[in-house]
Amino acid sequence: MYRKSLLLKGCALTLVLLQAGVAGAQSFLCLPGVNPRRIDGNLNIVTHCELEGTEVRGDVTLFAGGSLTARDVHVRGALTGSSADFVEMDGGRVEKDFRLEQMVGDLIRIEGVELNGNVELLGNRSRLEVLSNEINHDLQVDANVGGVLITGNTLENLRCADNAPAPLGADNRVSGKAEGQCENLQPEVPPEPPPPPTPPPPTPPPTTPPPPTTPPPTTPPPTSPPPTTPPAASFVPDPNGGGGGAMGLFWLALLPFAAWRRAIRR
Repeated sequence: MYRKSLLLKGCALTLVLLQAGVAGAQSFLCLPGVNPRRIDGNLNIVTHCELEGTEVRGDVTLFAGGSLTARDVHVRGALTGSSADFVEMDGGRVEKDFRLEQMVGDLIRIEGVELNGNVELLGNRSRLEVLSNEINHDLQVDANVGGVLITGNTLENLRCADNAPAPLGADNRVSGKAEGQCENLQPEVPPEPPPPPTPPPPTPPPTTPPPPTTPPPTTPPPTSPPPTTPPAASFVPDPNGGGGGAMGLFWLALLPFAAWRRAIRR
């Protein structure tokens, strides 16, 4: 299966070469998954192209839909792109002019590259990062809208105009003039880290309801015995019809009289 895939790629590359030869110019299309060590002609890019350590003995041109990821690639001609996606170059060299305009990808990053021609970045929607490059001519940055960072480069002249937002950068060594928006570049302020997440409040331990409170036994008030009512004075008649007190004395005084009367009746 792998050999069949390589054979198909080789046939496609051969077809491209034959078509380019008919047109009178030796040009190659970059094919996904193919990373030749050397390309003896121009390289056209219409899809995503990944190259590492490749030498291109001609120009590199990106068309709409094309993107380039290159590491330590040596381009003996110019590198240009118009309305393509993005370019990421890490190391390597471009012998002639480097020009990107109206690029639409998220990020274009050029870092640690030796650029021996003029560099022009014009009207791009992408964010542009030009970092630690050796630019042996001028750098022109105009009308870009994705943000521009120019840091740590060595170059002759630096001109920036009509970029929104204005370019940022620091530590560039300009042997000529820095003009326009790049006359006094300000360093990029790193974004503030998000605040640490607030830990949730600790879960309170389960509370055990207190045992029901038993009201103290109610001591009934001491019951006082009912008041003793003194016995009411009563008059008990004498069995013989006598009474006590003054009345008893009265009857005692009448006893002799009563005895006399009984004696008479007999």
